[in-house]
Amino acid sequence: MKPIASLALLTVTAAGCTSGQQTIDVADPPARTSGAVSALAVPTSCPIYTPGDYDVDTPELPYDSPLLFGCGVDSTGATYGMATGDGGLGALALVPGGREIGNFYEFDDSVADEQIQLAALGLGGPNPLIRAWAAPVNINSETDCCAENNPDAEIPVTVVALGVHGMLLSYGQFDASTSLQIATLFDPEQLFPGKTFAETHLDGERFYVNGPPEWTPCGVVTTDSNGNNVCGDPQPPTTGAWPPSD
Repeated sequence: MKPIASLALLTVTAAGCTSGQQTIDVADPPARTSGAVSALAVPTSCPIYTPGDYDVDTPELPYDSPLLFGCGVDSTGATYGMATGDGGLGALALVPGGREIGNFYEFDDSVADEQIQLAALGLGGPNPLIRAWAAPVNINSETDCCAENNPDAEIPVTVVALGVHGMLLSYGQFDASTSLQIATLFDPEQLFPGKTFAETHLDGERFYVNGPPEWTPCGVVTTDSNGNNVCGDPQPPTTGAWPPSD
């Protein structure tokens, strides 16, 4: 099987660890979808890991089939590594605001015979197959860690480009000051209904725009009547730096 992407790997090796950024060329860029209004463009290559992160010992890609790799993109043409490796800080990617932001994904050859149909994604309807949220929440919070747990924070997704080997998604324009967590979710077996994959799970990304939002550490975590975590002894808010201070 002919690979659809060439891998350019920049590494620094020390004490059995592989560090440095991996960059992969986009070999078969998808075509722009008809009528898509967006300033995003399909990247020519993608960085894989967030700054300071890397993979230890084995340089396997941190994506499961049918995803080959992915990255964040913005309307200035910049690209951002989104994955956290098994070495480094494990911090979420940071993307500056004041621009349109999205994600690019490259598919592997396992789905080369079944292209995603734009109309089947249901975008704009009640049950879209690709969903995204933007909320001022911090992943470290014991009570509200995740953007997708906030139904009112769901934002529209635009498919800017779509092809046999990839797709470019836009989450719209973001201001230059509001700190937000962005989360996206999709089920590959719903995108490719004729396929089954060894790893059955939801795919997507999680990253910050304009830095991590503030969060309130809990001295004591309790549970309310609905089973949700609540702060029994809230501490002073923190800026959300990683790692959280002791």
